[in-house]
Amino acid sequence: MAIDHHLPRARGQLKTAGEQLLEQGRNEGLHEGMAKGRVEGLVEGRVEGRVEGRVEVLRRLLTRRFGPLPAELEHQLVSATQQQLDRWTDRILDADSLAGVFAAGS
Repeated sequence: MAIDHHLPRARGQLKTAGEQLLEQGRNEGLHEGMAKGRVEGLVEGRVEGRVEGRVEVLRRLLTRRFGPLPAELEHQLVSATQQQLDRWTDRILDADSLAGVFAAGS
C-alpha cells in the first residue's frame, strides 16, 4: 500500500524520454531563435546606421552649399530611402538650388 500511495507522485516527478527530448528541442530552438534574432538585430542596426550616416553627410553638404534647411526638407531627409539619399547627394554637384536637388523626376 505504501508503494501505491507514493507511486503516482513519483511518476509525476519523472520525465519520460519523450518529454526530455521535447524539452531539449524547445531549449535548442529557443537558443537558435535568440541567436538568429541577435544577428537580424545587428544587420538592421547596421543598415539604420548607414542610412543615418548618409542623412548626416547629405545634411552637411546641403547646409554648406545652400544654407540652413527648411523643416520640411529636414523631415524629407530623415524619412528618405537609401536610393533617394544617393540621388540627392549626386544632384548636389549640379543643382543651383535646394529645389534642384529635391526635384522629382530629375
